[in-house]
Amino acid sequence: AWDYDAMDTMTVSLADAPRPDEVLLIVAFLGGTRPNARIKGASQADVAAAVSRMRAEAR
Repeated sequence: AWDYDAMDTMTVSLADAPRPDEVLLIVAFLGGTRPNARIKGASQADVAAAVSRMRAEAR
């Protein structure tokens, strides 16, 4: 099941890197609180209802 509270990602693009003989290492740190609020994940009851609905539609 998806839990958006546990996800913490960002997209990084760097033009023309790494080259075939290079390795690109990107490290990011945050020294404080999270800058934006986390996305609230679905409750267990909501997930169970969605799974039941998808199973019923698949029949």
